[in-house]
Amino acid sequence: MKRGIIILVVFGLFVSLLTGSEVKALPGTGWLTGVQIQNTGTLAATYTVNYYAKDSASVYTYTPATTLAVNTSVTILGSEASGWSPSQPPSGFIGSAVVESDQPILAIVNETNGVAGAQYKGSSGSTATTVNVPLVKASYFGKSTDIVVQNIGTAATTVTVSYSGNLGAGSANHAIDPNKMWVFTATDTMGAGFIGAATVSSTGSVPIVAVSNEFFSDAANTNYGKVLQAGNAFASDAGSTTLYAPIQKKNFFTRSTGLQVQNVGTVATTFNVTWTDQNTGLTYPAVSPTVNPGDSFTFFNATMPCPAGFFGSARVTSAQNIVAIVNESYDAPPAGGQKSTCYLAFNNTIPTHTVNFPLQKKTQGAGANNTGIQIMNVGAAAADILCTYYVGASSYPVTQNIAANSSKTWLNVAGVPSNSIGSAVCTSAQNIIGVANEASNTMDIKNYEGFNL
Repeated sequence: MKRGIIILVVFGLFVSLLTGSEVKALPGTGWLTGVQIQNTGTLAATYTVNYYAKDSASVYTYTPATTLAVNTSVTILGSEASGWSPSQPPSGFIGSAVVESDQPILAIVNETNGVAGAQYKGSSGSTATTVNVPLVKASYFGKSTDIVVQNIGTAATTVTVSYSGNLGAGSANHAIDPNKMWVFTATDTMGAGFIGAATVSSTGSVPIVAVSNEFFSDAANTNYGKVLQAGNAFASDAGSTTLYAPIQKKNFFTRSTGLQVQNVGTVATTFNVTWTDQNTGLTYPAVSPTVNPGDSFTFFNATMPCPAGFFGSARVTSAQNIVAIVNESYDAPPAGGQKSTCYLAFNNTIPTHTVNFPLQKKTQGAGANNTGIQIMNVGAAAADILCTYYVGASSYPVTQNIAANSSKTWLNVAGVPSNSIGSAVCTSAQNIIGVANEASNTMDIKNYEGFNL
């Protein structure tokens, strides 16, 4: 198997038995990660996973004995009983991973300590040497952010994280070898009370990828160790003048979303948002104040003209390039504590006729974990969207019709076995995008963006 055929980089706090003490920003201990790999090729896939230790030259290679069937997915935890060379990663391992296959593949990473949890997408084929994180906190109302950066090039590089926000500007840097990662903690550089953004860049034209983790860092907070939000950093060219957000809520079963839009253009501009209710088709427009380059504006409850109980999608336009992130939480946390999640809005170059979801669950495990798919039709006309679920050798197709610029949900699909883990592929004659949302009775809520192919 040649490395250059298909390579997918899965980065960040990856591999089971990851302890919180070794990622000093994450609260508590017992942090585990797994990767869900989906074969999107035309033949059964042979693949390997290489784990690279953060603080040593150690590499641990996993080669499974079986192949991965077309459209199906598999979970790799780093603790499989066989297939390792020279051995499994040791207890306490922290590092990064590279997944290689002879077929096209996709992957997501799942971070959890058994209560808190988050998901983010693996990266494939990026050439970016600068990436942006639009929201960074350092002990800001009890919450902090760390940024995990991986070198996906072939030469060593020095990575610099430049912060800018309410407490001014600051930077931190570190040398990173190929395939390896480093964790940058905002509190170390900016001090407590900071909120702002970060730009991450490398030297020597070496490509990098990054993910941000946001969490409650105040040990006195009742949500300490219970909430985690993760998201991929934006490549420097990710901005566009039109964005789509498939999931938007306002007091919907006591949950709401915030839509934070950042001006990544060169002059001041305004943001125009139109929300569409997925049940009634009614639309609700709003315009932001003027926003300077590099700054952002958040549309949330009071600045959303939608009525209470709203559930739908949003389309954002601007005269300048913009990026956006969506955060979702309870309006008032219930007795069990807050559950929060986030996802990145989609720019207008992303939509296609096919969206893949490597990880889907139905009443799985002790928490009865369920994954919902939210598909948005961003085409010019109403369309039938076919979502096919794959569990083992079986498939389960379900079709819904969605109006233009609206969205609908696939959840608890009939026929899909209970207590199952699988994957899904959604197709349409119109351009579509989608987000997967995993809810649990015992854990935090997790989102990841679907892969457009």
